[in-house]
Amino acid sequence: RKWDASEASLAERVAVLEKRLSDFAALDSPRRSQTPERSQVREEAPPQPAIPEKPAERTE
Repeated sequence: RKWDASEASLAERVAVLEKRLSDFAALDSPRRSQTPERSQVREEAPPQPAIPEKPAERTE
């Protein structure tokens, strides 16, 4: 019922989650943290071609 309090708590949770994600990413692969551009490109590259590769035309 107190939207202001809920929004503040959500903002804090998001900030904490972002910090945890950044810390985890740095611990998981420090190379990606040094080169975030390459990591983003690699993550975006595979899903795009994978979508058209799916046999959607064959089902039709």
